Amino acid sequence: MLNCIFCQIVSGEQPCYQIHADDHFLAFLDIHPQVAGHTLVIPKIHYRHFWDLPDPGALINFAQIIVRHYQTVLTTDLIYAGVKGEIVSHAHLHLLPQTTAISLSLEDLHQKLQLP
Repeated sequence: MLNCIFCQIVSGEQPCYQIHADDHFLAFLDIHPQVAGHTLVIPKIHYRHFWDLPDPGALINFAQIIVRHYQTVLTTDLIYAGVKGEIVSHAHLHLLPQTTAISLSLEDLHQKLQLP
């Protein structure tokens, strides 16, 4: 979708702090984080709402890879996940790590959290 910032990120028109990607999904750091490590997980194909996805479980399975990585890297078991407000009309899931051990810039967090 032409005016969708997330579609522009997927196409490479807009930059992001990518954490992980596969053929169908992309995870990147939120540039306006609610907590350090706040990550957005999106489908690469545009769907307006999370519940419009043909298989929401596939996105959850992809997010689980990131959550397990964060649990190790951030040494926390508590990572909230949720579908929130529709500021951007592109299906997405928020991952919010709950830890006080992070006081890094977005660039440094990106280096620490990025999956190989």
